[in-house]
Amino acid sequence: MTDVGTSAVEGLVGRQAELTGVQRFVHALSEGRAASHALLIAGPAGIGKTSLWLSAAASAEQAGYRVLRARPSDTEATFAYAALLDLLRDELGALLPRLPGQQRTTLQRALGLSEEAAPPAPATGDPQLVQAAAANAFLLLASERPLLVAIDDAPWLDQPSAAALQFIARRVGGRPVGFVLTQRAEEDGPAPLGLDNAFPGRPAERLWLEPLSPGALHRLLGERLEMTLPRPLLIRLHELSGGVPFHALEIARALKGKPLPAAGTTMPIPASLRGLLAARARQLPDTARELLLLVAAAGGLEMQAARSLLGQATADSAAGQGLDEALLALDGSRLRAAHPLVASTVYELANPRQRRAAHEQLGGVTVELEARARHRALASTGPDAEIAAELEEAGRRARERGAPEVAAELLRLAGERTPADEPESRDRRTLALAEALHGAADLQAAQPLLDELIRRVPPGRLLGRARILRSEVCWYTTTSAEAVAQLEDGLGEVEGEPDLQAQMHYRLAVFYDYDIARALEHARRAVALLDDGGDPASLASSLMQLFVGEVWLGLPPRPELLERALAIEPPDTGEANTIPGIWWLALDRTEDARDRFRAMLERDRRRGDLSNEADLLTKLAETEALADRFTDARELADAATAAARQQGYEAADPARRIRALVDAYEGRLAQAREVA
Repeated sequence: MTDVGTSAVEGLVGRQAELTGVQRFVHALSEGRAASHALLIAGPAGIGKTSLWLSAAASAEQAGYRVLRARPSDTEATFAYAALLDLLRDELGALLPRLPGQQRTTLQRALGLSEEAAPPAPATGDPQLVQAAAANAFLLLASERPLLVAIDDAPWLDQPSAAALQFIARRVGGRPVGFVLTQRAEEDGPAPLGLDNAFPGRPAERLWLEPLSPGALHRLLGERLEMTLPRPLLIRLHELSGGVPFHALEIARALKGKPLPAAGTTMPIPASLRGLLAARARQLPDTARELLLLVAAAGGLEMQAARSLLGQATADSAAGQGLDEALLALDGSRLRAAHPLVASTVYELANPRQRRAAHEQLGGVTVELEARARHRALASTGPDAEIAAELEEAGRRARERGAPEVAAELLRLAGERTPADEPESRDRRTLALAEALHGAADLQAAQPLLDELIRRVPPGRLLGRARILRSEVCWYTTTSAEAVAQLEDGLGEVEGEPDLQAQMHYRLAVFYDYDIARALEHARRAVALLDDGGDPASLASSLMQLFVGEVWLGLPPRPELLERALAIEPPDTGEANTIPGIWWLALDRTEDARDRFRAMLERDRRRGDLSNEADLLTKLAETEALADRFTDARELADAATAAARQQGYEAADPARRIRALVDAYEGRLAQAREVA
């Protein structure tokens, strides 16, 4: 059993704080300073209660405890003393001879171990006699070394075992006896077995498990399934699963080996989950199912809108039925699905005609531009120039408010609804979609769109913008040389477009990291093109690149270039550059460097642009390492690695180098070698 527990401890992801709490509880018991004799691990189904329960058992065994385990199930809940037998099974051989004769016989008969024919209940003995015998058995075991009673899924305890354990809990007194139980629950409630009142002044400790964060979910998929999802898809999985590990893993398994779903399309729900939810939904009357589909299609629906669509009496009745069946929830006056999986399953089960009808109804009562455009698109069946234009405008607004994932869904629909005789509109929307995906750090999805545009679009501004964006995708996902090749090809395609040429020269100055002389020449060309009335943000970045290129070549630093760049750099610009922070690090101005990198990261996150997140986290990790703040540096380096891999940059080399450096600084040479 130790191996199972140890494996569970090693496999826990995103639960470090909870794991620390479990271990603290266990060790406090053995040292006689526990705040309580009982720990309740509670949360929804699939949230990870059993893994922590196993870790508690493993920690107790490592500390020298005797651990008694029981994992009751719903099928055993009617078997008398089934759980008590599970708890004592491995100890009975040595324990029974030590019990007084009557107690030994009582316990043997209650547990079905007597060689004599078992008399019919209750003649097997008064329950109080069984409880007394069991209590004596537990106290004997606790007299030798600390004892941990570990019960997974306590609500499924059979009633006689539960009564015996409640009796035992009230009699362990100050002895080193602890109880660790798990309980499936949607909200916190009383502890089972009366453990809140069993120990005077020591109510049961509670460990309520919250959903995993997206970052923890990313690590879970990597460790369990060797799977990395692009950031937007990871966020969708997190929302759909509610952050529940079991649900997330089941859905992710359904994705393995298949093309990843595009923005706005449904994710596959495994049959194991879909069947249960579908059966519950089908039990509802037709009007309740219709309301549930409207809520699922809308992502949430005001009661007033539901009444407008279905009529007040029908909507109120349908809502009540959905609420009674726990398929709907009410937040103020807004109906929502009780769980994202409910909404996804209901929507997936509806046929195309039913979905279109739901979206058509919703489009008629929705005022907000983005939602109305989406409903109108999903209610239609073919190209429509008016709907496509409305979707494009909605996508533009979504990007402006820092929601690139929403923008990507709207722009994908805009492209699909664009008539074939509007090729320029189609290409413009395709580029806008690629830009939204790039901002959402979904480079894998942006790449084929850009490659298609570059193949078919004639020279000009749109092709130039596509080249620039494709070079950035290469920079993050392949090699500097491939990024350079995209721009070298593109320079001749944007004749007469000095702003685009300047942007290309600036990026060539960055991407030529393997030929500094060429990088410096491109920085000079960028500055020359922008120096006479060019975009201030682009000029500031180009001046910074010119400054650092001269430093890299060993020329005397010209701080005036950097000062000029910082003076003209617009606040909250999208072209902000890390070079000032890098230079300040070289001068040991770590606070200034930290402020620069952090401000850039916060600005990008505020704008919903995650394309530079991995690089900025890496820069911050390096800053904290040089400031001897190693814990922060290690966490930032790991976050940078996760961001890089979600972005599609599988190597994540810069972040790993910083992590190895931090391990070396702290003397963990084996870990540093492993990371390197």
